[in-house]
Amino acid sequence: MRTPISWFVRNPVASNLLMWIFLVGGLISYLNLNQEEFPDIDVGVIQVSVPYLGATPEESETGVCLRIEEALEGTEGMQRLTTTAREGGCDAMVELTTSEADLNRSLNDVKGKVDAITTFLAETEKPIVRAFSSSGNVMTIALVSDADDHFLKNVAEDVRNDLIDLEEVSIVNIEYLRPLEISIEIPEHTLRQYGLTLDQVSRAIAQASLDLPGGTIRADSGEILLRTKGQVYSGDEYSDIVVRSYSDGTQLRLGDIATVQDDFEEGYLDARIDGVNAAIIDVLRVGEEDIVRAARQVRGWMDENVDDLPQGVRLEVLMDAAVATQDRIGTVACNAYTGLMLVLIILALFLRFKVAIWVAAGIPIAISGALALFPAAGLSISSLTVMGFILVLGIVVDDAIVVGERIHAFERRGFSKEEAAIEGTVEVSVPVIFGVLTTIAAYFSVFLADA
Repeated sequence: MRTPISWFVRNPVASNLLMWIFLVGGLISYLNLNQEEFPDIDVGVIQVSVPYLGATPEESETGVCLRIEEALEGTEGMQRLTTTAREGGCDAMVELTTSEADLNRSLNDVKGKVDAITTFLAETEKPIVRAFSSSGNVMTIALVSDADDHFLKNVAEDVRNDLIDLEEVSIVNIEYLRPLEISIEIPEHTLRQYGLTLDQVSRAIAQASLDLPGGTIRADSGEILLRTKGQVYSGDEYSDIVVRSYSDGTQLRLGDIATVQDDFEEGYLDARIDGVNAAIIDVLRVGEEDIVRAARQVRGWMDENVDDLPQGVRLEVLMDAAVATQDRIGTVACNAYTGLMLVLIILALFLRFKVAIWVAAGIPIAISGALALFPAAGLSISSLTVMGFILVLGIVVDDAIVVGERIHAFERRGFSKEEAAIEGTVEVSVPVIFGVLTTIAAYFSVFLADA
């Protein structure tokens, strides 16, 4: 331990260069690091969901879950497969052992095997395969208006589309508004009156509401693509569907025998702000998006477009995660400033002021040196890293005081400045190093448990 300490003491250029590398590297890293509430965690889980409307859990297990288990058995990189049979479908969770780089390959592998299943019952719908990705909340906004849900939904979708166009925003969800639904209700006596069955009505709707390619026409000027566009989207269009044509030229339309409602899904889902109807808009971040920059862009958009909202509609920020993140960063800065001033005052009273200055300088140098290593370690400015800085801030100050005091003590004994720096640092190097290692050991067990 004496050799490296002596070398740095006798080579001040190298020591000062290392100090400036820490300071400049830490500053550059801080300006380029992403800020987020919590760091991204790759959960390595793929979900397979197969809707089987109207089926009991027992039917979902035998008709869907068992077939998924058979298809996914032996999938590369799969650690565990869990299937859940429920009313109306089956959900499968595939836990992976592969790294993040292999997640897309595993997702494609699972999707290919599920799509290749040909023994699903005809009543099942298309399987949905997706990988869980880590995302964090940036801001929660309330769109408040006395208008009905239809008007509120249209305005909320316009706001969502504008927010998604922002550079730092990728995901915007609308909450507490029921999804739209077109329901078709036909009384049983009406079906008997016209000699129809539900299957006949269903086929008529399916045949009338679709888009089909019609081939191509080759001409001297080139090829013309033909396509029949007959997809219907509104309740009025469904009501106009022809269910049966008669020999006298008359037609029986769906609106003549059924009640077609173009409205929201049944159920109770409501949000109110101070008793006024509201829609909740969640702005999320994924990947390496910066929570502070994203929140700044959202607030900038709100300030620019507040006058463009319809009459009687206003936007309110319910939660801003960037504020909490910046408050934690401010806590670290405040603690650092407080520790710096206390060190300066206390050491200046009992030691030389020059010694106090260099002892206090260890605080920003140590923090900057840690920040400089963040990009290489894949870390970001988050709640966890900020708490880590708060934890070690006291250790840095304590160790700096101990080392500075011992150097000053050797100077008072008559040692030269170089010898005092060497002997004082060597004398307390072992307890200082082991004091840091004991703190690392206490939290390293937590790291191993999570790993």
